[in-house]
Amino acid sequence: MLSTLRTPVTAATQPDMARYLNAIHAFENYALAPAWDTPWNGAGMVYKGSGGATASITDTGTLIQFSLQQGASSTTLYQRVHAINQIDSPSSVPNWPAFTGTMTMGLDPSVQYWLDSTPKNTSLPHVTDLPAGAKIGLGAGTLVTPQFSYFTIVPPSSAGFDFFANLWLANLGITYQGQDYPFGDGATAFGGMLTVGGVTRPAIAAFPPWMTKPGGDVFIEYTVPLPAGSSTLNFAAGMDDSDSGQHQGTMTFKVEVNGTVFWEQDLSPDAWQPASVDLSAWSGQTVKIRFVENPGPGGPYAAFGGWSTLQLSTASPSYFDPITISSTVATSNIIATGGVVGVKQRKRERLRSPFQRLCFAVREFVAATRRQNRRRLRGRAVCRCGCARAVPI
Repeated sequence: MLSTLRTPVTAATQPDMARYLNAIHAFENYALAPAWDTPWNGAGMVYKGSGGATASITDTGTLIQFSLQQGASSTTLYQRVHAINQIDSPSSVPNWPAFTGTMTMGLDPSVQYWLDSTPKNTSLPHVTDLPAGAKIGLGAGTLVTPQFSYFTIVPPSSAGFDFFANLWLANLGITYQGQDYPFGDGATAFGGMLTVGGVTRPAIAAFPPWMTKPGGDVFIEYTVPLPAGSSTLNFAAGMDDSDSGQHQGTMTFKVEVNGTVFWEQDLSPDAWQPASVDLSAWSGQTVKIRFVENPGPGGPYAAFGGWSTLQLSTASPSYFDPITISSTVATSNIIATGGVVGVKQRKRERLRSPFQRLCFAVREFVAATRRQNRRRLRGRAVCRCGCARAVPI
């Protein structure tokens, strides 16, 4: 038998402890067990217990929720938000320093956050406006107290999308007369080397269907999250040299975005054809990009075609505009780093600075006089007149 360590519970209403106790009590009170003999209907897990009670864990893609159902009533045991930059909900992320009304912002989509019914603390300084995609840097980057507040703003990720590495996640299929069908009928798609016009490159190659219904399309469709800012899809398309003798004439290549064709061309096996598609209209959204091949004018039987130099390039905004802080702090106690910042004396301070690196601090010295503050901050880029001056990086 192992010894146990007794840990005193300081407050059952503390959010982390309350979530834990709510879940434990539900399992104990209703003897919840996995409902292996019941359809889950898309839920991640379903439990059933005594008295007709049931519980389920669901995920909408952005909200994970554990709920207890008793007859016609339902109780939320816990909620977690993920894969989203902001959420409009009366629930709050505990101690989160960026919100306005019911909107919580600046979340990192790669992190999961608890949602609680605890009211947001509007008495502390907090960010009330952020550009799309901007995130609050936590850990050593952000600290909020009544006497001292420091915020770090992290720019949206501008990492590109790897079409080759994500091929296994792509939706592969064939199309006949405008209707999509499962991948088959001899259609092929794979990553490898393809030679077009004597030039061999890594490519995503595909062969249209040909066994029972030649003349259809083969498509490779990716779900691509686009960062904030302007984005461009660059690529090159071409027909494999080895099939030039079997396929007479050209093949048709198309690129569709959310079901609309934005690039289409009939190509022969002479050379790789470079092209691009502007994706700026979908800034900050997730889009479906479909690469399509069809036998084209040289059909009905096709040849191997391919897509190379696939690259998603993004030009993010060069600065945050705007950043808004809600605070009663005096202008003389605001210090910003990251460039020249204009500050006006009001409750909502509006700051501007370069996008590449921005952090700003809000200091509040409640008990000290203005003269004492100037002495304390002497040499920290605060003028003797009491105005706030930006400190360059």
